[in-house]
Amino acid sequence: MKFWVAFAGAFLMLSACGSSKEAKEALTAMNLADGGHGNIRYDSQSGSGAKMTFRGVKIRLGEDDNAPRLNIETMAFDGLKMSGKDAVFSDLTLTGITPEFPKDTLPPGMAIRLDKVTLKKPNDAMAKAVSAQLVYLSDPKNKPEPAEPDAQTFTFGQLMMGGLSVKGAIDDAGAKGNLDFRLNEVSMSDATNLHLEDVQFGKFLLSGLSLKADDVKVVDGNVAGKGQFALGEFSITGLKHLTEKNQEVGKVLLSGLSLKGEGTSDEGSGTFDAGLREVSLTDLKHLGADGQEFGQFLIS
Repeated sequence: MKFWVAFAGAFLMLSACGSSKEAKEALTAMNLADGGHGNIRYDSQSGSGAKMTFRGVKIRLGEDDNAPRLNIETMAFDGLKMSGKDAVFSDLTLTGITPEFPKDTLPPGMAIRLDKVTLKKPNDAMAKAVSAQLVYLSDPKNKPEPAEPDAQTFTFGQLMMGGLSVKGAIDDAGAKGNLDFRLNEVSMSDATNLHLEDVQFGKFLLSGLSLKADDVKVVDGNVAGKGQFALGEFSITGLKHLTEKNQEVGKVLLSGLSLKGEGTSDEGSGTFDAGLREVSLTDLKHLGADGQEFGQFLIS
């Protein structure tokens, strides 16, 4: 969780151009007034009041000049203000996110891109945690690392990551091949309670996941072939309780699952093609060794 808070904090690049007095105070509190600070920079800014858009955002994730970096095409937010001595915000959207790693960290030609990230209506606890991490990321040499927040106190309207792609060739001593991974969306909405013993949210969605591997060669066993995996959707809607003794879920859905491939090895050759159109469970009230209570179970 600490990694994700730091990652979210890196997204909050702000400026004071045309902003309200309170928004300017928030920018100063986060070390982001006047074009950014230290490890966080941006090329241009536009907006007014508590709404702002930043272009060409660059973040260095560490003290060393050779540390990994994040390049963000645009970042827009709304509702920037102060809550006590801390900066908070209501909405945050980033587009065109590409990481940049030191040489030889990734295989040559490997490309990673994330099209969009949004965070809507975080409560003050979550927004303050992001702000604290942002201050630290901007100047890790001189700013103390903030204490790890209690993420179970966070609530939000939506947290979404969309359009993730990882594509390139893998070439090492043990295996070679071409990889193409895609994820259309992973999101959670209307999260009102993240306590593990009583988690509650409106919907969790994972959609459009695919993995293709071509020209795969593995030295061990002399394996060669290709394959692909796809998942149309996995979602959980209306979750109110999910403990060993108490469950309440509106619907669980798994659809568009497929696995295909072909290959050869020292043991022979073969092909496979398997799929599952849909599995769903609705109106779950209880599911345990002592009995089950739900509306409908469907598999096709």
